[in-house]
Amino acid sequence: SQREDFLEDYVLALLLGWPELRERAGSVSPVQFHRTENREVLTRWLGCSTIDELQDVLDDTLREHLAYLGQIDISPADRGSAETALGQSLGRLEQSHLREMQEGLLASDDATSPPPRELEETIVSVNSRLKELFTQR
Repeated sequence: SQREDFLEDYVLALLLGWPELRERAGSVSPVQFHRTENREVLTRWLGCSTIDELQDVLDDTLREHLAYLGQIDISPADRGSAETALGQSLGRLEQSHLREMQEGLLASDDATSPPPRELEETIVSVNSRLKELFTQR
């Protein structure tokens, strides 16, 4: 959806615009991003130490996407606000990813028989992480 795409863009814009928040990026997984260009920018950014270095390793299409990300309004005026906004946005990204995983797991299950033990454990794990995220709100 467009909202999820914007959330991805916003997370990247925050990370790129606030280099001090880089250590928070360790909790971000590229699989949480739907858009290929966001996954690519994130993955390459994690391997670079500066924006200039990032621009050097990106192709023209990804450089254009990076320029777009740089234009997104990341209003938090101070690091504390930016950190809070990033934490909330990362939580929403993870929730969305977990819900999709949950739907995929449930859809892959044969409704006529109980789920295999490992599938059941994965479903329980995803459900408990979702519950944890919702109680943090």
